[in-house]
Amino acid sequence: MVSNEIDHQTADTYRAILKRLPPNMKKLPKFRGKSVRQILALKPKHPLSDTSVNKYMRRISALFNWAVDRELVTKNYFRRKPIQESQRVNEKRDMLTADDLAALFNPERFHAEADQPFKFWTPLIALNTGARQNEIAQLDGADVREVHGVWCFRFVTAKQKKHTERIVPIHSRLIELGIAECAAKQPGKLFPELHERRDGYGQMVSKWYNRYRRLCGITAVRNKDFHSFCHTFSTELFRVGVNLTLIAGLDGHVTGDGKRRTTTEEVCIKPSDVKMLREVVEKLDYGEAVAVGRFGGEG
Repeated sequence: MVSNEIDHQTADTYRAILKRLPPNMKKLPKFRGKSVRQILALKPKHPLSDTSVNKYMRRISALFNWAVDRELVTKNYFRRKPIQESQRVNEKRDMLTADDLAALFNPERFHAEADQPFKFWTPLIALNTGARQNEIAQLDGADVREVHGVWCFRFVTAKQKKHTERIVPIHSRLIELGIAECAAKQPGKLFPELHERRDGYGQMVSKWYNRYRRLCGITAVRNKDFHSFCHTFSTELFRVGVNLTLIAGLDGHVTGDGKRRTTTEEVCIKPSDVKMLREVVEKLDYGEAVAVGRFGGEG
């Protein structure tokens, strides 16, 4: 097919085919090496989720936006072609139960698994900040810093050509485990073992974590992936009475005034705001379910 043959019908057909394809079709022996037509003929029982279909539609739309900008095609027919997702946002991920956390952070298993710093720190940071895997994976050592005398993470997110950032106080438990000392040793990336890939720095984190959680008996394919740490963080703060607006500001959904935080806002944060946010974060208490020692048995 050449570019001048692409139209709305082409885009609609592409989306319809995506809705019938299985996830991980290049990895599963049943589908590996087969053409799309051959895979569809097998009538996969478990097709891509609505979220995944929309993700692929956004990617091909971005490609055609690029082609339009360079006058390779005249129109992007893949724009505004999402499908209605069947689940509400708060139903897409389950929070982690106390039993899940105890399994994930079983000291013997967790320390044996954490043979690289990112395997130790990324789940702990996510659980205590609500940050997403890419936000954590792309941290620089300098993003662990003191703001008005309070140790904080500086999370930066790029979305739709805009950069936003937020400052999140670091829970005292992470300080005890040595995150500030770890960061001081890293002049560049906090986790230099992670490299930027198609989906950002977090791709390797996702691959590792999904394998590890299954090892721990947490086998729900979609509902308990890495993003469940964020959902758990938010839910635990809500349970202890923290205002939803404050929670949304911490986990990156919105700031206190309901707007996205910009890269200039850090200089405007008041000492009283940082101390208040630290008090909020300190309300988190996962108890004995997350009773791990320092990375590598240090200290």
